[in-house]
Amino acid sequence: MIKDRHLEIRPATQQDAIDFCGYQLPGMRADIALLDGKRVALGGTFTSGAYIRGFAELREPLRKSPKALLKFAKHGMSKIRERRVVVVALAEKHAPRAAPLLNLLGFDYIDSTQIGEWFILIPQKEGTE
Repeated sequence: MIKDRHLEIRPATQQDAIDFCGYQLPGMRADIALLDGKRVALGGTFTSGAYIRGFAELREPLRKSPKALLKFAKHGMSKIRERRVVVVALAEKHAPRAAPLLNLLGFDYIDSTQIGEWFILIPQKEGTE
């Protein structure tokens, strides 16, 4: 668990997903961020068919704190990189800062669709990072 003056990051449970998003996420490996004790983000990976999909659901208080947002994103990326799996992510059109953040975190652009832009993260072979 990471704890800051105001930001706490801990492993998420399926109950956290239900409370935060309203539904369970199959095969979820994620963290929940609390800012001043309130849930402000849920992010990590879940299984979507044959794919491992990266996701982050953010609430307004975290979006207004770039330092806390970046800390949460970097924490999640370190866990994803440890798994050494291919991850796809969607930067939805209603979240205009998502695509630049995915680029910053090392994801590569794949394609655009009606709902947003798709990105992929392919793990580096050992010894090439």
